[in-house]
Amino acid sequence: MNKDLKSLALDIYTKKVQTFSTEDGSKIDANDALRKLFDEKTGGDRSPRAFNKIKDEFFEILEVLVTEGTSSITREVFSPIMEFKDTSYGEKPKFVTNNPELFDVSVIAASNDNIRRQRLFNGEVPTTPFDLGLAAYTEYDAFMLGKIDLNNLVDRVVASFNKRIAELIGETFAKGYDSITVDELKVTHSNVEEGKLLELCEKVGNGAVIYGTKIALSKIPGIENFAVDSTDIRNGGFVTKFKGVKCVQLENVYNKDTKKFAIANDTLFVIPEGDKILYGGFEGEAWINDNLDNGHRRLDRQLELSYARKFHLGIAVANRYGAYKIQ
Repeated sequence: MNKDLKSLALDIYTKKVQTFSTEDGSKIDANDALRKLFDEKTGGDRSPRAFNKIKDEFFEILEVLVTEGTSSITREVFSPIMEFKDTSYGEKPKFVTNNPELFDVSVIAASNDNIRRQRLFNGEVPTTPFDLGLAAYTEYDAFMLGKIDLNNLVDRVVASFNKRIAELIGETFAKGYDSITVDELKVTHSNVEEGKLLELCEKVGNGAVIYGTKIALSKIPGIENFAVDSTDIRNGGFVTKFKGVKCVQLENVYNKDTKKFAIANDTLFVIPEGDKILYGGFEGEAWINDNLDNGHRRLDRQLELSYARKFHLGIAVANRYGAYKIQ
C-alpha cells in the first residue's frame, strides 16, 4: 500500500486507483485505505485533539486535490473560448495574440468591478489577477467516521470556483462588447432570421464565429430534417454550425442577489475567427486556511475551511464585431 498520503489521495481523486489489496488478499475501498493510513498516524484516536496532529497533512492533501481539480476541470469547461496558461506563484502569465490585426484592444476587469480598456502592445494581452476564495464547512465527526467522500468534497469546491470564474468572464465579456459603433453591425429583431444573421456574419468577415449563451444559441434555427442539426439540438440544445459558421457557447451564471445573468441571453455576438477570445490561468497552487488555531473554534465542532486560489483573466476585443439582439 502506498504510504505517501498525498500521492494516494491524488490517485483516488483522478480515479487511477479504486481498491487496494490487503495482506490477506482481500480488497478494500481506496477511500477506506486512506482513512486507515490516517488512523495509523493517530493511533486510532479520532478526537479533535488527535486531528490537530495530522491537520497540516490533511490540509496539504486537500490543497493538492483542489489544485488538480481546478487546473483540469476548469480548463475543460472553458477551453473552447479560453487559452490557458498556469504559472508558478509570483509569476504572471503572458499571452500574445497571433492575430493582432483582429484584436487591438483588451478589456481588464478590476477587483472593484470597474472595467477598463487598453490597447494591445506587440499583441500581448494583459490580465488581471483575482483572488478566488470560498468557505466550506465540514462536519468534523463525519470526516473522522469516514462519512465524507473526498472526491465529492473537492468537486464541490471546484464547481464553486468555476462558477465564480464564469461570473468574471461573463461580466468582463459583456462589458467588453457592450458598445458597437457601426450601425450596420447591429441587428435587432423579434427572432433569429436566417438571412439577417448570415448577412451580419458576412459583414464581420474573417471567418466569423457566433458566440452566445446556451439560451441565446438555442434561438438559432436548425435546418429541418437535417440529421446533424437535429443531433446537435438534441444533445447540446443548439446547433454547433449555422450555415457553415461555428457557434460557441459562453458559460453563463445566474446571480440570485441581483436576479440577473452575467451575460444577456437575448444577444448573439459575431466575432472574427482568430485566437481564443479569453486568456487566463491559475497562479500558484490552492491554499487552505482553517479556524482551529485562531481562538474561535466553532461550538458545533464543524471544521471550517477557507479555500483560495489566484486566477488571472484577460479578454481580447475584436476591432470589428457585430451583435444580433433578439427582442
